[in-house]
Amino acid sequence: MTMLGPTVFLAAGFASLWMLAWIAAAGIPIAIHFFLRRQQTKVSWAAIELLRKVIEQESKRLRFEQWLLLLLRTLILVLFGLALARPYLEALSSKSDPIAGAQAKLWVFVVDTSYTMAYGESNSDEADESRWQRAIEKTKARIEESGTNDSFMLITLGKPSAAPIRKPTRESERVVTELKRLQLPHQRADIPIGLTYVSSILEQTKQNPAAPKKIEVVLLSDFVGATWQPAFEQSENALVQLASKYPLKVIPLGNSEPTNLVLQDLRAESSHHLLGEEIRATATIFNFNSRPESNVEVSISLNDQKVISETLDIPAQSLGSVSFQLKAEDAGFNRITASLPQDNLTVDNQRHLVVEVRDNRRILFVESKKDETRMIRLALSAGDLLEDATRGDVTVLSPIDLLASNLTDWEVIVCNDLGYLDRPVFAQLQSFVQRGGNLIIGLGPATTSAMWNNLDSETLLGFQLVQASAEKLWDIDPLEYQSSIAKPFQGFPDSGLLTTPIFRHWLIQDEHPELRRDIGLVDSGPLVTRFQSGNGWVACLLSAPSTNDSNAKSPWNAMATWPSFVPLMQGLMQSLLDSQLEDQNLICGDVLGGQVSSMTPSTAEVISPNGESKQLTTERLGDGGYGWFFYQTQTSGMYQVKAEHKDGDRLVPYSINLEPITSQLASISLPKLPSIQPIESNANQAPGEPALKASNPLIQGLLIAVLVLLLVESFIAWYFGQKIG
Repeated sequence: MTMLGPTVFLAAGFASLWMLAWIAAAGIPIAIHFFLRRQQTKVSWAAIELLRKVIEQESKRLRFEQWLLLLLRTLILVLFGLALARPYLEALSSKSDPIAGAQAKLWVFVVDTSYTMAYGESNSDEADESRWQRAIEKTKARIEESGTNDSFMLITLGKPSAAPIRKPTRESERVVTELKRLQLPHQRADIPIGLTYVSSILEQTKQNPAAPKKIEVVLLSDFVGATWQPAFEQSENALVQLASKYPLKVIPLGNSEPTNLVLQDLRAESSHHLLGEEIRATATIFNFNSRPESNVEVSISLNDQKVISETLDIPAQSLGSVSFQLKAEDAGFNRITASLPQDNLTVDNQRHLVVEVRDNRRILFVESKKDETRMIRLALSAGDLLEDATRGDVTVLSPIDLLASNLTDWEVIVCNDLGYLDRPVFAQLQSFVQRGGNLIIGLGPATTSAMWNNLDSETLLGFQLVQASAEKLWDIDPLEYQSSIAKPFQGFPDSGLLTTPIFRHWLIQDEHPELRRDIGLVDSGPLVTRFQSGNGWVACLLSAPSTNDSNAKSPWNAMATWPSFVPLMQGLMQSLLDSQLEDQNLICGDVLGGQVSSMTPSTAEVISPNGESKQLTTERLGDGGYGWFFYQTQTSGMYQVKAEHKDGDRLVPYSINLEPITSQLASISLPKLPSIQPIESNANQAPGEPALKASNPLIQGLLIAVLVLLLVESFIAWYFGQKIG
């Protein structure tokens, strides 16, 4: 059977039909001809009779010459009128309307949906009108200029970009309806990827034989520098490439000096606290204005209740900060919100933070040999982590006893230099971590690499053990104090960190890409590492702290006797607890997720900041457990999730904050943009008329024919006149 494609035929017409009225001018020579004939009067005269016979002989030739000149003059005017009407002749698919397909233009509206488009410009003409509202009005105005047979597409530049109207449609009101329906995400658009996305869609559209052949791209954006600069810095500028392929009209919506205050950061000294402890935090504000701001009010709320209000002065183009202390009345997750007064861009006037408050610390110590963890317990009890029995729930067990224990009762498990660990205990520890628990492991002389590597240690520790190092005095490398564990020692050389005696340590290999090196050893590997496994964290000391009486013949270190030991262990413990909340304090666009305690499929509920609820079905994870994932985090605010947890079903808050990198709203001035030749509207062109192209072969042919006929008519008229003379 033969497959037939769409029938292709010719469609003809005139882009400016009313210009055909000029063809009426072709009647002027005819009218003059007959008018002059009517003015002739016959007079009988004897002398004329002598010539009558001669004239009759030449009459046929004269009439031919007159009609030839009349025909040429009339044809010149007809052809000139046709040229003014701009005729066209195009090949079209049978699936399209021949007349509409020839005349129609495809308008492709590309609109920037960065959160800065919500900025409200206040001026005399458009008071309190946001850039987004202006984009809608500008789009509506362009649509009103279009013809009745034009088609439209709508593409939004975002993260990711999208095409709400991907296929050309003649329903012009649908474009404005879609724009009004869209809610701006609290993110900046990824312009390089977005423009590439636009080009790919247009290339696909060109392959559609039913789509209009004439395309005009209309780009609407505020052209904020932080958003658009990455696109211009690329070697292959996507905007230049787009403009080289399609007529591009740019409609800028921003200005060069907008005013804006942004709440840039909200950070607590620690995300985990005991009930009754002060929560110390700092809110940072940046003044992007060209003038200083005085008495800026910063409001602090705890669990939706305003508790603090502070004011500060911020110089122009500078940072200001407010430090404050709070006390939570209830244990559990607490929500802190910092807010600025409303201004032209409200989305960056607020930030959120989740901290956890517990009534005590639940820490389990595991040791193969009696008092192997004693020095660690003493280090933790020297501070606030383990003050007394009322503040810390501490238990010491052997590895065998773990099998009979419910590990969900514990917040942190500490294992120091375990000489033996079988697979059931390892699996129990791994399950504990993946469900949100924290684990500290010291690896020392009793440790064997074969035991850990046979247990697939890289899935829990983030690496495999190789062998013990040579015995010598190893120097500490703080790795530029970038880790939260090493940072408190920066600037305090007498704290003892750099002089901690380390004689031997474990060498590692096959490090996971996500393994964090907190403290290292010069000319060797790491000394302290952290690794996230599932919902929990594992910290490793690659030279286990030795007790005073253990391994006396060949101690691996004198860490426990050094002044840096107490702050090091407390910092390590606190970093694990704080790391646990990293997944609950995120940036717009990050994925929310967690592992549930159930080993069978279940559901989770996510409540967005606007109160909307969405049910999720848990997914099977690689370890055989189940977890939930939520991807629609384009709006900043507090999200709450209800899922099966090791502590039971409860609402867990997640703070999603704006990434304030684009809050400096100054736009790139148009002269700095890549060279773009926008297609301006022709004031004399009727709506819906295609633009006149000098390259139209029909128009060129008609104009050439007019020129040739003028030359021919002039020559013939001169020649005939010469003969008469």
